[in-house]
Amino acid sequence: MARPKKLTPAAVKSIFKSSDPAAKVGARFGVSTNLVYLIRSGRIHKKITSTMSAPAKAPAKQRVATIAAGINMNALADAIIDRLMARLFAKSGR
Repeated sequence: MARPKKLTPAAVKSIFKSSDPAAKVGARFGVSTNLVYLIRSGRIHKKITSTMSAPAKAPAKQRVATIAAGINMNALADAIIDRLMARLFAKSGR
């Protein structure tokens, strides 16, 4: 079985500082995405990355609410509950 290649300290620093997606960074350095995550989280190569500050993370994309205008959510919830209760009572009365 072949031994894994060792990363140079410069490569570890570059992986740690990179804000590119882990898959892209891993492909660039010939390592797995899991290894990229381990380096970025500081779980491995601590001697090299301990004095470095982590790069600012890109803000996560916010999900857009797709509720149509004019729908009363409280009335909708009440109608759903009423139908469920009617079904439950109808089944238990048999």
